[in-house]
Amino acid sequence: MAMKQPILPDDDEGGGDNSSHSTSMSMTVGMAAWAMANDKPAYSPLNRRDDVSGLSQVAQALNHELGLDQSITPSPSGNSQPTVFSDDRPKAKDVVQNRNVKPLSHQNAQGTKEVLLELNAHNSYVVTGTINGQEVTFIVDTGASTVSIPLRIATYLGLKPQGRPSFARTANGLAEVYSVNLQKVGVGNIELKNVGGMINMGDTSEQILLGMTALKMLDFRFSDGKLILTQKAL
Repeated sequence: MAMKQPILPDDDEGGGDNSSHSTSMSMTVGMAAWAMANDKPAYSPLNRRDDVSGLSQVAQALNHELGLDQSITPSPSGNSQPTVFSDDRPKAKDVVQNRNVKPLSHQNAQGTKEVLLELNAHNSYVVTGTINGQEVTFIVDTGASTVSIPLRIATYLGLKPQGRPSFARTANGLAEVYSVNLQKVGVGNIELKNVGGMINMGDTSEQILLGMTALKMLDFRFSDGKLILTQKAL
């Protein structure tokens, strides 16, 4: 849990004698700018957002020029409001190999749809899909009870947590989660509607677990190392 920071006023005008306040404000702005440049959640004073945006562009240019991947996580302070500045689509890391960026899809004369997924080198079925029309990366997990979405990706998708938080047991222990309703979930030519899911507040990964709240709407079978998802015509 982050340590509490000194409360800062709404503006940094108060005379040249307040050097401690000025230093704290500069550090907060600088840390938020680095976070924004590195696609991290960025916290900054409300009246300094323009400064943060400008500094972040400089930081991004430096990162690109030097080939560095800096990562500084700022601390919230005072009346600052948490804002995720990154609009870049979360991408799967190389360690999770995606062999199903464009999964093979088929529809027969009766309207039944099938999507064939290839197993990757890590024995996982990773596939590019969509949530509410926006592209995401799924890991198919028949052992997961629901569609589990990391907080950063949920924020990017504009998903709103529903109700009170609860706790779910995950591979990394207990995690604080919120329920969420997904209007549309797509994989290949298959589209599911009104799928239950959860936002995992502690998950920092770049993939969404495609669990049983989605998979129970489909027939699925394994054949020669491949996973075949079937959606029967209504």
